[in-house]
Amino acid sequence: MPASITHDVDLPGLTVVTLTGSVSPGEIHEVRTLLYGGDRPPRAVLWDCRGLTSYPPSEGMAQMAEDAHGSGLSRANRVAVVVASEVAYGLARMGEAHAAELGGDLQIFREMDSARRWLREVLAPAVPSGPPLI
Repeated sequence: MPASITHDVDLPGLTVVTLTGSVSPGEIHEVRTLLYGGDRPPRAVLWDCRGLTSYPPSEGMAQMAEDAHGSGLSRANRVAVVVASEVAYGLARMGEAHAAELGGDLQIFREMDSARRWLREVLAPAVPSGPPLI
């Protein structure tokens, strides 16, 4: 399968899924099952789809969002998807809209830095406001 799952050492708690080449909806479902099928789903997932060379058909985006919801997408705090092409961005935005209808916190990005900043918000420790406690 042209997918890898790693844990980001610079941003603890971030799980990174990298997809390359041509990936089928079934392969994406397998990765989601690995991510969300356990007792401790990740709080933040970054899907790096910049290396994809083909994409699922647009009519399949609603079904993929429903499958993602069923396999635990809503159990993760945040999911960011980074794409490289305009076609991929348009398709992913369709999936984002369907995921939002199902209660998933998913956003599509064209730039890795923007996606990481958005995910960092949920991973950063809470910073107390007001004067320091002594």
